[in-house]
Amino acid sequence: MATLVGTMVISSTAVDANLVHPLSLIIVGLSYLTSLLFITGGMGGAATTLRYPFLVLGNFIGLSGMGIGFILLIFYMARLRSVGVPYLAPLIPFRPQEFKDVFYRGNLKKLFNSEHKYPHDENE
Repeated sequence: MATLVGTMVISSTAVDANLVHPLSLIIVGLSYLTSLLFITGGMGGAATTLRYPFLVLGNFIGLSGMGIGFILLIFYMARLRSVGVPYLAPLIPFRPQEFKDVFYRGNLKKLFNSEHKYPHDENE
């Protein structure tokens, strides 16, 4: 509780002294709250590992560099395989017949008994 009150006092003082824009405080607060979602979900290590390269890209190249980095990250994740199945399946490769449990929860009886059509590549 003391850290919350201290943070509020420091932030209101910084805004009153025109050192920080109030909108930037809101953005920092929202980014902190969303970072807690990654830590709770078990993705803290991956988010911390990816944070530093994206900070460097954003610092030197800007928002377009961060966009290029995000596209390269998607390309890398599309090449990964887990137990012979593409990591981003069924989004990449796009297979709408496999969308039973991607964006919404499908019928569990159909989901557990369904056959997946992802071939295992023996040569990789």
